[in-house]
Amino acid sequence: MVQAQALLPTTGRVEVTPPAEGEPWDHNEIIVCPTSGGSCLPAVNCSPVAVPPAHTTCSLAGLQAGTEYNATATAVKADGTRSKTSLPGTFGTPTNE
Repeated sequence: MVQAQALLPTTGRVEVTPPAEGEPWDHNEIIVCPTSGGSCLPAVNCSPVAVPPAHTTCSLAGLQAGTEYNATATAVKADGTRSKTSLPGTFGTPTNE
């Protein structure tokens, strides 16, 4: 599960609760893309991975002001095995005004 929010016009955070099945997970891969299309931000590797039902909080940078985004997460094991990608968490950044 992913919950994301903007903190400032160009920064935000995402809270990720990894799937309980398949533990232990090494890190979360976070993908953030504008809902209107265009280029996604570079993937963010976020660790450590909390044990469900706890969550891990990851920082986001490089966001554009006044933009709506979808954030998804995939839990990844040390050997590269990946979980299913989460449903998107949608959030918007404030304008610079």
